[in-house]
Amino acid sequence: MLVVGAVWAGRIIATGGPVEFHRFTATNAVSGITAKPGREVVFGYNLIVNTGDAPVTLTSAAPDGAIDDSVAELIQTYVIDTDEADHDIIGVGYHRREPMMRLAEPLEGYRLAPDQTVSVVLAFRITSTGRQRWPGILVHYTTDAGKQYTLTSTSGIAINPEEE
Repeated sequence: MLVVGAVWAGRIIATGGPVEFHRFTATNAVSGITAKPGREVVFGYNLIVNTGDAPVTLTSAAPDGAIDDSVAELIQTYVIDTDEADHDIIGVGYHRREPMMRLAEPLEGYRLAPDQTVSVVLAFRITSTGRQRWPGILVHYTTDAGKQYTLTSTSGIAINPEEE
């Protein structure tokens, strides 16, 4: 097994751990939404699964790249257990209007059990007109032994604010 390292907050982080993107997560694709400034939008089509034999703790998730706060701000990250959601996912939508958000739990500190699949949901507030695109998302997690991992998707997201 090849293990590659990445730097996260000044520490070396391993990749290739027990959590993987689910086979139904699109690769090399971008989903986007157009919304007016002030609206909150969600992206939730990145599914992850714990293929290991022990729980892990999810610590954070974010777009893969800098966030231009003049376009949008990341306001919260969530998970939705796919079993509780009857194997449905959000995809892209408006945060407060999306009915599946009633099943959402904060991602930070979430314990992902072996064989459990969740949708990783990123919520943004549109701050102005302008565009931003990321090639994927990053999901950070730790094992009970304290080993830290980063999972990187190639399923991108795009924000296209409407003019006011």
